[in-house]
Amino acid sequence: MRVLIVFLIAVSFFGAEAQTGYKIDFKIKGWRDTTVYLGSYYGEQTNLRDTAQANAAGSFTFDNKNNLPQGVYYLVLKTASGFSKIFDFVIGNNQHFAIEGDSKDFIKTASIKGDDDNRLFFENMRFNIEHGKEAEPFTAIIKDSTLSDDQKKSARESYATITAKVVAYQNELIEKNPKTLTARLIKSTQSIEAPMPPKKADGSYDSTFQLRYYREHFFDKFDLADDAMLRLPRPVYQEKIKEYLNKLYAPVP
Repeated sequence: MRVLIVFLIAVSFFGAEAQTGYKIDFKIKGWRDTTVYLGSYYGEQTNLRDTAQANAAGSFTFDNKNNLPQGVYYLVLKTASGFSKIFDFVIGNNQHFAIEGDSKDFIKTASIKGDDDNRLFFENMRFNIEHGKEAEPFTAIIKDSTLSDDQKKSARESYATITAKVVAYQNELIEKNPKTLTARLIKSTQSIEAPMPPKKADGSYDSTFQLRYYREHFFDKFDLADDAMLRLPRPVYQEKIKEYLNKLYAPVP
């Protein structure tokens, strides 16, 4: 029995070893015989992390024995005018997966194999694009300065309904997949809703309650210890810190 246990531990160990580093296979219809770069974000900077050569079928692979830091990454093609970013994807805990799609509309056609994180990432993008288009006519009405508030009322209600659908979808995604980078990324962008202030003994409301609540719960949905938050398309980490220090407190030396 002891020999069997040792053998199982060894198999488990070597299986884990086989998954170290990263190996990401791509196949993109419409790309052929071209150099592709793997780019990454870091705060306000961007970097090129790896290079691959797409063959005549549009297939190429990025791989290395070392893991990549978690975050949002993107593909880059070199054009006559310089480097051109194509699309984003995520690299989380699992760094061995495959992505296929058509260069004409990659987000719509992207197919993910072996990685739930990117499946959720692209599904969320498609959901947002679909509902963004649905909201466009109502947004146009709301922004129309020639219309009265009464004329905009119906558009605001329709826009709020669409927004509620998006929020509900994202909340469900976060609840069911809390450890994925996609869930953490979406959660980091969600705002903190301060409740109505309680009444004081004299029946009046505490005018400072909502500000104090907002300060105390400002980082509830943003994990400062998650360094993947440094590697997003927008410098969200820096923006959150600056907002907390510069907008929520008086600038006292």
